[in-house]
Amino acid sequence: LDDDVIFYSKPDSAHRSYQVYRRIFSEETEELLYEEPDYTYWVGFEVTLDKQYLMIETASTESSEVHYMELDNQNATLSCISKRQPQVLYAAYPCQGYWWILSNIDDPDGDMKLFTLPMGFEESMNWIPVTDPSLEGIAMEELDIFERHA
Repeated sequence: LDDDVIFYSKPDSAHRSYQVYRRIFSEETEELLYEEPDYTYWVGFEVTLDKQYLMIETASTESSEVHYMELDNQNATLSCISKRQPQVLYAAYPCQGYWWILSNIDDPDGDMKLFTLPMGFEESMNWIPVTDPSLEGIAMEELDIFERHA
């Protein structure tokens, strides 16, 4: 990832972000990476803090789906962590060979809980709950993971 590449989204006629593009200036190319056809879903994207992945999230108020792409591989394509399921929201964060996942999968009406999943086992739905008594009763909404902290 360098100054030669940008990622951006385009809105539809209702001003809903629904497409994500990659532009490579030196090659004068623009590539559609993702398009969300369901008008009840919006699309957002970000580059991870370590600049290793492009993360694309598509979500409605009741379910979500996360796609990722390795940025150091020019031939990489998008992969999905877990296909959307009714009333299941989730967000995924990469760190040292694992996806750290916040999800309401065990309790659609409850708080988000923390899970892990080894990279390479996407779509398995064998998410491993992170059980930490100090997290009980804490409503988590977002997560930032750092390899090291001071």
